[in-house]
Amino acid sequence: MLRAPAMPRRLALAAPLLLAAGMARTMAQTTAETQVLRLGYRTEPTSLDPHYHNATPSSQIAQHIFNTLTVQSTASLAKLEPSLAVSWRSIDPTTWEFTLRNDVHFTDGTKFVADDVVFTCQRVRSVPTPMGGYRNYLGPVVGVEAPDETTVRVHTDAPTPLLPIAMSRIFILSRKLHATATTEAFNDGSALIGTGPYRLVSASGMNRLELQRKDDTWGTRPIWPRVSTRVIGNDASRLAALLASDVDVIETVPTQDAGWLAHDPRVNLSPIVSQRVMYFWFDWLNHGPSPNYSDNDGKPLERNPFLDLRVRQAFNMSIDRRAIVERLMEGFALPAGQFMRPGEPGYDPAVKVERYDLDAARKLLAEAGFPHGFRLTIHGPSDRWNNDGRVVATVAQMLTRIGITTKAEALPFAIYVPRESHGDFSFHLSGAGSWTGEGSAALVDTLATQDLSKGWGGVNRGRYSNPEMDRLIDAAAHTLDDARREQLVVAATELMARDVPFVLLYQEMNIWAARKGFRYIARHDERTLAMNTAREPT
Repeated sequence: MLRAPAMPRRLALAAPLLLAAGMARTMAQTTAETQVLRLGYRTEPTSLDPHYHNATPSSQIAQHIFNTLTVQSTASLAKLEPSLAVSWRSIDPTTWEFTLRNDVHFTDGTKFVADDVVFTCQRVRSVPTPMGGYRNYLGPVVGVEAPDETTVRVHTDAPTPLLPIAMSRIFILSRKLHATATTEAFNDGSALIGTGPYRLVSASGMNRLELQRKDDTWGTRPIWPRVSTRVIGNDASRLAALLASDVDVIETVPTQDAGWLAHDPRVNLSPIVSQRVMYFWFDWLNHGPSPNYSDNDGKPLERNPFLDLRVRQAFNMSIDRRAIVERLMEGFALPAGQFMRPGEPGYDPAVKVERYDLDAARKLLAEAGFPHGFRLTIHGPSDRWNNDGRVVATVAQMLTRIGITTKAEALPFAIYVPRESHGDFSFHLSGAGSWTGEGSAALVDTLATQDLSKGWGGVNRGRYSNPEMDRLIDAAAHTLDDARREQLVVAATELMARDVPFVLLYQEMNIWAARKGFRYIARHDERTLAMNTAREPT
């Protein structure tokens, strides 16, 4: 009988260890390939239509299912990377040319072609939405053509240096599949057919979605074969779900919990400075009486007090931003006097955070004809941004110190946004920032006179309008020279500081938490994505 050679003693002793290590590797691979990644969101999307509402709760769902021509780097919003387009170039001052991938298909097998980009741009401008949608990204576009299946040319009415970045925000649909698709069809899931890495398996309204990875996806294959998204609006409940291992990653970690979570071995915390600046809009739309303000006897004010610069300045001086950042935000924010941070293109060192000065604020109110203040209802969402409802209440309390009798109303985001868009509020919380990594985009979106047909003022919720501001913004948006564009942005920032269109508060920090064995790769744009969730050895 032939016998196998005797195993050397050292190998014999090591064999169980090698077998165990091999089994551990196999089990880890199997676990990664079969596990459902469970994401805990804070806010329900307003729609699953990728062109309906330009807001993070909706766009982060869309990014799993659809693609854009370009993508912004996780590390820097100003850095572009290829997506459906492999390259792009300016062929003349008003024309950008994109070369597309030739190997991409929608979930049902329909091939992606250049005409789909043409159709998408048409739909973005025509989809019925009271939210402004994504039209602002295509504001200067006057034509889109497809010379062949892999080439798209975008024509603009003037030089548009940031168009390739704008295309990183437009989710591409199919003319064949979506020509007649309604927003309702996206919301019920029947039209959610994209080129992205995941497809929809099932949905419970927009509150819970089950996604399946497309293993034949054209791009980098995410490590998670299945993804479950769940909206848990209550902060304490969302954190409890993470600690109980009911979800793997949560967004918008409450600032009051972030400090101790950073030292909890059960949790991996991922904070990063956000692009978003929080502020309170003044009402620039209504000139006469409003149910939101009255005199101290409850009688209507015949004129809008916020159209007086002195009132706006008084409100601006009455907010103790450092107290908000240190006590309410637990240090997870930065006091803001402008959209950009030091070192970023468009930052103006001459514009400082407004000083906190109650005596000066009271004097300005008296000069404006309100020596004893007036009554005011302050509005904001209760479930959108970190501490949003608490911020509304805190600012309301601060305004009482200069004689404003306040009432704070925090509403669910789904109710708040339509009313905000229709101009129902007089002093209300909002937030926006520079999605391009430089200053001009924030100005176009927030301070340009709202004209949705040309993509201006997409989030100008206060309906601010200033011809001089429009002139500076228009010049900046169409200036190819980076240095000259930055000069124009700085000039517009200085005008913003003088005119006080809103009360700037602070720059947010985005905070995610993942349970042990997972880590979220933080993003400046706030989106919570399966593709940014990594597995950590335990």
